[in-house]
Amino acid sequence: MDNQKFRVNLTIYHTAGGVMSPTTIVFSGARRDDLSKALALLAEAADGLWNPDEAPADDAAAQSVQPDLPAETAAAEEPKAESKRPENRVKGMLLVRCPECHGRFVTVARDYVSETGCSCGHKVQLGKSNTTRFEFTCKACNKLNYGRTNIDEADIPAGSISCFCGVPGPELIWRPDIREYREKEEV
Repeated sequence: MDNQKFRVNLTIYHTAGGVMSPTTIVFSGARRDDLSKALALLAEAADGLWNPDEAPADDAAAQSVQPDLPAETAAAEEPKAESKRPENRVKGMLLVRCPECHGRFVTVARDYVSETGCSCGHKVQLGKSNTTRFEFTCKACNKLNYGRTNIDEADIPAGSISCFCGVPGPELIWRPDIREYREKEEV
């Protein structure tokens, strides 16, 4: 199957200043050799992070995802559940259409943002409520590329977005069934 993708997560809980805290590593891709590399890197990272002095003594507790803590300290040390995505903000690859000059540009937001600046000086408002997801797989390197856009047209022309390897992306069409822009399916 040529449309398979993978996502591998590793979370190790360790003591940092007397508090149990997680370290999470995530890899994703679409090629089998990328999966092999990701698994090797995860094993290497686990060796570097794992401290046998912090490991529970019995095997049943070692298999637990959350470490066993005494009841009185579990409530005090458990971190507050926070939303991973701040309300109505976006991050990652963004294909933006400026409502002022109607120009299009691509930017990458490393942190969650609610706006970005266009070269014309206009601040473009961005958020989950006024953007939608796009996704395509690069034909050159076979990497999955995705992000968000505020474009509301039937299609996004080929070359509007490039893969991180530099190859121009394919034409993307609006898929109302999944409410995303995806690659135009070849017939």
